[in-house]
Order: sequence, then structure tokens, then C-alpha cells
Amino acid sequence: ILIMLPASTPPSSAPRGLFLRPTRQTWVIYLLVMVAVSWGCFGSLADHLLDTHDHDYLLDSADVDRDFSHLFSPDKRMPGRPLLDLALWVGYRIWGEDPGGFHLLGVTLHTLASTLLGFVCWRLGMSLVSSLLSGILFLVNTAHFQAVHWISAQCYPLSMVLGLISVICYLRFVESNRSRYMGLFFLMLSVMMAVFLSAKLSKIDTDSYFKAIISILIDPIFIILC
Repeated sequence: ILIMLPASTPPSSAPRGLFLRPTRQTWVIYLLVMVAVSWGCFGSLADHLLDTHDHDYLLDSADVDRDFSHLFSPDKRMPGRPLLDLALWVGYRIWGEDPGGFHLLGVTLHTLASTLLGFVCWRLGMSLVSSLLSGILFLVNTAHFQAVHWISAQCYPLSMVLGLISVICYLRFVESNRSRYMGLFFLMLSVMMAVFLSAKLSKIDTDSYFKAIISILIDPIFIILC
């Protein structure tokens, strides 16, 4: 993301902050502040246990660890989101069944999403101070606490991260007219949609599965055209 940052000059339509300049150093410091705020607000989640379908996802991760083909099995307890399952399985390989590790992963995703939100607000023309405050307020907002507290809801901050990165890629494409940024935009948007592949694998047939894959690939094209 830092590589895709423009130099120190904001978009012409974006007003500068009162005492801040949108340099890379500013965004690095902002990220560190967000990490500190996040740790102060969510650090206790390391001792949080399981809720709702969290245990089912851990059991599925254990099954995938024994047999990787179970990732696409119709017999999974929580079928339908293989990319989320893959991310949780990677976490399972690192810290096992310790729920603290998964909760810290969720906090990390939420912190990254909030930081990117502030950056995207600035890139879309909001003042720097307002953009930074937007990210902080989203970080500490309690309206979406389930996405942070529930292991089973980590697809939401993950999708938000991918969606915001796709916006950044599109803005860079508009500015530079480089096709690689459009390619990254299409890729990030497709992966974001794949995270929410919600059709249950236990009920999916070959034809509907093919239609789901086509939808993941085609829908970003309609968004680009809009």
C-alpha cells in the first residue's frame, strides 16, 4: 500500500490538514497510532473464548489440517466460504486451537481495515484531519463488534480490506492510466467477492458452482462499467 501512495502531494480536490501533511511518514505514524488504540481497546480479546459458530470453524480447521481436501468437502460443519476457511486454517497451523491467536487475527484485520478507510477517505477528497478521524472512529465503533469479537465473522474485515485495496488500485489507475492497477482492482474485487461465496457446498451442483464462479469473475466488470 505504501508503494501505491503518491508522493507527498494529495489529490488536487483534497484539502490539507491544519498541521499535517499527507506524507508517507504521516501515514506510518497514523498506522502506529491505530495499532496503539486498537491494542488499548481490543487487547483483552487475547483472553476471549469462543462464541456462536467459532468452535465449528476450529473443528473444520482441524479436519483440513488432517486432510486438505476437506477444505472443499460438502461434509464441513460451516461450508460456503473456502477463502475464510483457508485463512483460519493457516492460523490453526500457527497457533493451534488457542482462540487468542484467532482473536488477535481478527483485531489485526479490523485495524488494517480502519487504517485503509482513513486513507481511502483522503484519496476520495476528504480533508486529512477528517479522514484520520474517520478511521479512528470506525476502529472504536461498537456497532460492528461481532466482526471483531467473533472468529466466525472475520470474513467481514477481510472483505473490507480487500474492497478498500481495490478502491486504491482503481484510483491509481485513474491517475496513472496503467493497466496493472486495473488488473489489481479486478483481482482484489474478485477475491473480496469470493470470500462471500455463500452457496452451501453440500447443496451445490456442478452447474450452480460454475455459475457462482462466473459471477465472481463477471460482477467486477459490471462495477467497472458503472
